[in-house]
Amino acid sequence: MRETARNVHIVRTPRLDPQRVIKARYALGLSGTELAKRAKVSRSLISDIEHGRRAGSPETQRLIADALGVEPAELWAEAVA
Repeated sequence: MRETARNVHIVRTPRLDPQRVIKARYALGLSGTELAKRAKVSRSLISDIEHGRRAGSPETQRLIADALGVEPAELWAEAVA
């Protein structure tokens, strides 16, 4: 049996920049718990993101960005081409 090469495209989810998330949260005067409630995610997830332990799925990133009143890209650690 002959194997053929396939084109594999890996889509990388951008990471949220912890400092950008914290700065946006502070600008609104929100606690981590309040942000979690607004975004409908757990407080531990907010903490993990703010400490750089987790990136958050694209859906989670959207929920957090919406709760902060910004676009997800404004919270990303790096530009995505």
